[in-house]
Amino acid sequence: MKLSNVLKAEFRIQRKSSLVKFILITTFSLSILFGFIIFHSSYFAGPLSFLALMKGYENGFNFSISLNYSIFNILIFFIIIMASTTVSDEAQKGTLKTVLVKRVKRDEIIIGKFLFLLLFFFCLIVIISLFSLAIGGVLYGFPNISEKNYIIHSSLSLFFNYLLSLLLVVFPISALISLCLFFSVFFNNNMLPLISSLGVNFIFYIFAELDVYKYFFLANYMLYPLKTFKRMAQGLPLVWNPDVEYMLLATFLYSIGFLVLATFFFRRKEIL
Repeated sequence: MKLSNVLKAEFRIQRKSSLVKFILITTFSLSILFGFIIFHSSYFAGPLSFLALMKGYENGFNFSISLNYSIFNILIFFIIIMASTTVSDEAQKGTLKTVLVKRVKRDEIIIGKFLFLLLFFFCLIVIISLFSLAIGGVLYGFPNISEKNYIIHSSLSLFFNYLLSLLLVVFPISALISLCLFFSVFFNNNMLPLISSLGVNFIFYIFAELDVYKYFFLANYMLYPLKTFKRMAQGLPLVWNPDVEYMLLATFLYSIGFLVLATFFFRRKEIL
């Protein structure tokens, strides 16, 4: 069975999933809510001053990336839930056994699920980005960011870096999905892989705060692309190198390593 057919089958399965519907409804609802908050953020003061995401940096790029950044924090949690339960849920319901009867290779099932999840969440981010970019352009426009007569970032440069940040998001997403897929294969029920994925990511976030270890842990890179561009949109003269090179290497190793482990254990997994 070709991998494309596995992807199509995965799409048909997830199209009826109540979890997917919940993620879509919640994501777009929160996009509207966060967009409203960001637009009015300059009015927040006192205890709500942490909501002033746009204060002093009003431009379409900052509006869009602030919305993306807020939504992506929620999507990380959704990625963990969906990826860590995708195999274990089907194994628990018995549908995985039906798929294996159709002479589908076990490696293709894991890779198909990995690619579907990666495409699903990346497309979701792109749709939200296009929506927020259009709204940000209407509200604030896309001016050059300059100080006196010196242009820190031109609008063309910001647009290029905006697209680059969206493409770079693929790497930490793929690493997180492969990590959660491994736990989904390793355990037979839904709770253990979910708890394990949340626990490991929590540990990663703790160690990522330490300068000595931060380059080794995935949590250091999850928000890096959007966070870096957000600072650019606020006028900081940043460049991607050399941190982006560490991110690409670390997330590639995480993705390949845990995907290999997931396929290895799935080949030996007893499907009841």
